[in-house]
Amino acid sequence: MQHWMPMTRTYLLSASLWACQAERVIEDKTTNTPLAADAACLSEGCPDPSKTADAQPKSSLKSCAEQNIPSWEAVVAELVDFRCVRCHNETFAWKGVLLTNYQTFQLNQKGVKFRTEANAFTEPLDPLERKVILEFIKNGLPEKETDCVQAAGI
Repeated sequence: MQHWMPMTRTYLLSASLWACQAERVIEDKTTNTPLAADAACLSEGCPDPSKTADAQPKSSLKSCAEQNIPSWEAVVAELVDFRCVRCHNETFAWKGVLLTNYQTFQLNQKGVKFRTEANAFTEPLDPLERKVILEFIKNGLPEKETDCVQAAGI
């Protein structure tokens, strides 16, 4: 009889752990896929999935880079400094157009867009440079990475 007792306890313990795992399998509401049981369920009991941090939806806020939108601070300022400022600066502003900072670029965006679409420059832009500038203008000239989140209305 003593031999049978430890075996019964092991069986009961295994059954209770299996039941815990079975309860722990829940469905991810965002993807409708089952979530596997984790080690916490086995060691600490089955927590309520609705109260765990993992069960909370992830933030849908995305930066400009995460949305593939070039922002002034991350991409465009460096490109403009490299390609535009040599002819559009305080010393020599070709045709009176100054492109030394975000505000002056913003003031001249229509002309920049027209010339970029036509690629009408002394030194033409390569296709990637053109795409960056046109995407930047098309998406409302986001100055900072967080401007895309606000522009998307999220």
